[in-house]
Amino acid sequence: MEIDPNAVCEFTFSVYSAGGVGDRPDIEKMDKVVLPPQALEQVVQNRVPMPITMRVTNPSIPLPDHVAMEATASAADGAALEEQAPQPRHRDTHCGVFDFTAPEGMAFMPVNM
Repeated sequence: MEIDPNAVCEFTFSVYSAGGVGDRPDIEKMDKVVLPPQALEQVVQNRVPMPITMRVTNPSIPLPDHVAMEATASAADGAALEEQAPQPRHRDTHCGVFDFTAPEGMAFMPVNM
């Protein structure tokens, strides 16, 4: 079977701390996720090239209305004041896949991601 360099798969899983993987606490220190076998089946079926790099999105974090930028304003005495808009929490991150051993419908991800 030939690999498709433009192949894309989309998954939706309930995500849990990698600490829930059991006897493999090292996963909590990685930048990789543990996915269920059904994800591997879809990756193979869609001929996704290996190694897999994924964009992970947290839908519970709203998209920002604007990009936070640093602004400069003048004070009454002519001194420059710097204001910084609050930084939005990151909705997306990127990671790799450690393995495909999670229970169906679940994924495990390090807390720091």
